[in-house]
Amino acid sequence: MQDVERRAIGGPQLRPRQQPGSRLREDSQAAHGDLVLPHIRGDEELRLDGLVPGGGMLRVTLPGLALVAHHHWLDGRQVHARLTLDGVHLDLRRDEGPWRVDLTWRGLVEACPAYDGAVLLPVRLADADGLPVLGEHGLREPEVIA
Repeated sequence: MQDVERRAIGGPQLRPRQQPGSRLREDSQAAHGDLVLPHIRGDEELRLDGLVPGGGMLRVTLPGLALVAHHHWLDGRQVHARLTLDGVHLDLRRDEGPWRVDLTWRGLVEACPAYDGAVLLPVRLADADGLPVLGEHGLREPEVIA
């Protein structure tokens, strides 16, 4: 786990400790290791305790969607792959809800001269099961999550 600095007044402020000689940009974001999940499917329920005004609890259920890219090449090849859901951002700056939840999907495709593009479509998770996954290292076979 990464070392963190904590600020006692107003609760913990978690930021990665800087390595000697490195600079941390003011707009950088880094989640504490306890807040990082190894895998987000997209239908989880998140429970936030003490993070909303008044110290109450907030429950958020992710929408149960996957983002599928339909890639195509000029030579006729096609690949349908699910992008990796790897970010959930909750904007709780308002005094009361509704608050904003943003999801981030990522995928990497090595472009070549024959690559013609992709169409992105949101689909139900069940409809994306079994598709190859397009992650930070390109295409990989889907993982079986118990």
